[in-house]
Amino acid sequence: MKKLILFICLLIITFACNNSLDKIYSDVTVREDLKRIETEISAEEYRILSCNIMRLGASGDDIYNMTYQEILDEGKDFEEMKRKL
Repeated sequence: MKKLILFICLLIITFACNNSLDKIYSDVTVREDLKRIETEISAEEYRILSCNIMRLGASGDDIYNMTYQEILDEGKDFEEMKRKL
């Protein structure tokens, strides 16, 4: 019985901590990743994330070692910098 309770607790922890934004960016899985992420964040955050992916990709920056959360955070910083100008 103790093993069953421990197993259930581990499953809950595993699935509760599974955040799509923690996944590393990949050209191969970006469409599926963005579909999943779209349901987890606000429309404004999704707009910032997708725009920043395009901006970083067009500028030649290396986004392949960044998580989606890092891309989103950098996008928020970029938006804030634009507002101040």
